[in-house]
Amino acid sequence: MNQGMSVKDLFAETVRLAQMKRDHYIDARDVRWVRTGGGLMVALGDLGTYLPNRYAERQMLQDLRDEYKRQTGVSLDFGSGYWDNLKREDLLEDGNLFAPQVNHWLSKNKGRKLVRTYANADGDDILRAWLSNGYRILDYDDMLEAVMPDLLAMMESGDLKFVSTMITESKIYLKALLPKFTKEVKYAPGHARMHEVVDFGFEIGTSEIGQSNLYARALSVVQWCSNTAVHDEYSKKVRHAGARVEEDESEYSEETRRLRNAATLSEFRDVVRNAMNEATANAIRDKMQTAVGVPVENVGHAVETLKNKWNLTEKQHDSILYYFSSGTWGNSLFGLSSAVTRAAEDETNYDEASAMEERGGSLLNLTRPQIKEIVTV
Repeated sequence: MNQGMSVKDLFAETVRLAQMKRDHYIDARDVRWVRTGGGLMVALGDLGTYLPNRYAERQMLQDLRDEYKRQTGVSLDFGSGYWDNLKREDLLEDGNLFAPQVNHWLSKNKGRKLVRTYANADGDDILRAWLSNGYRILDYDDMLEAVMPDLLAMMESGDLKFVSTMITESKIYLKALLPKFTKEVKYAPGHARMHEVVDFGFEIGTSEIGQSNLYARALSVVQWCSNTAVHDEYSKKVRHAGARVEEDESEYSEETRRLRNAATLSEFRDVVRNAMNEATANAIRDKMQTAVGVPVENVGHAVETLKNKWNLTEKQHDSILYYFSSGTWGNSLFGLSSAVTRAAEDETNYDEASAMEERGGSLLNLTRPQIKEIVTV
């Protein structure tokens, strides 16, 4: 498991972000891409120029595609690959193709947008999100204020242990174990170890830039190796985007927004309180036990299948293959799942490590045809 940052540092980073971020509602037709000494940047009307991160760029591209199709009924032939290549060529060759094309489509976009910005540690103005004006702002400090009193009380009483927390460019993560939920998964006779002791808990999080709703989902950690799996089939999400595209959050008063957010956060607080229970822990343990009994004879085929299914990099493929081939957790579906979660620890990017933990957990929830695709040559 990637350890991330301490809870204390998580709070400090939340405060820093709250001080540095700014939100604006703006007509998309007032937005332009411009070339500056810093490269291609986005001019947000009279607000100034901002360097967009990768999430804001992808959101703007998808928004332009959606708006073009809404107006014309035809899909815009301008994918992310073309966007990236055209932008790269303009930067490398001092060209002038990217900005005029994108600005043309922006001039046709009649929608109001919520743009989320902040100043990073270097003092650069960053465009961090390009969102619908129906997006309801619920930030990291809002989430923490709602759930941390309960969680800290559980921690002080010994009923909860934070094992990893992090704020990345796109999300906040809190991963915790509940000591009272500990189970055993037994190996078949002849394995180097008789069983694994598995602890259970939950992961909670959200995104300030539209990459996730508020969510809580089940988590398991194998004690001796710290392999962490996220079990998304045992998850609950609380939506905080606008229900309709035409819904304009900027039209609501601060009091109305406060009351709506309070109701949403109250719902999420209840979700977190019930994120892990005995029945869920037993269900996941049973799936692990079943997976121990599913043999995977062709290791190379199984890992290659996952590489293609999940669009893994060569490094990720090789890491999973190495750990699975070691036989540490057996040549079974449980062993394959464990190899994936062990490979997650090799990831330096916390978002990607968490995605690998989810992938590993998903292998325990496969249907019979899906299992057959992996274990059969």
